Amino acid sequence: MKRFLCVVAVLLFSAMAAGAQDGPAIRREVKELALQQAEIEAIEKLVERDSLELQKAAGEIKILQARLERLLLEKAPPTEEIQKLVRASLEFEYTIRMARIERSIALRRLLGDRRWASLEKLVRAYAQAKRAGRLKDVEGSEAPAKLLGLLDRLDW
Repeated sequence: MKRFLCVVAVLLFSAMAAGAQDGPAIRREVKELALQQAEIEAIEKLVERDSLELQKAAGEIKILQARLERLLLEKAPPTEEIQKLVRASLEFEYTIRMARIERSIALRRLLGDRRWASLEKLVRAYAQAKRAGRLKDVEGSEAPAKLLGLLDRLDW
């Protein structure tokens, strides 16, 4: 647990050093979150439960997008086929969104409203820092690496 908070603190401080404006609020969220090992394991189970389904749906969307692009290159694109591809793509997008919503609801039940909101803010801050290239490599045992991976997979 202490390692997790240390890893999160390093990540958040690196984001703050790069110009994040909400540093004090983020530090407060980390402190209020105070995840226990059992909660971390429960969160992992929630993420694992639907990760394969989400990966498959995302893959199917990519395939459908490629097929759509190919159809649009034809001189006379078949409108009916395009409509079918778009509908199928929307069904997979619906699957992804619903899985994420169900995961979020389960996390909210597990952590309670306040801590769930803190986790949501933490995941968003982590994702933003990662996209901006502001994460430093964090060395340590398997636990911090596992938790960083968990933050990666918890996208809203």
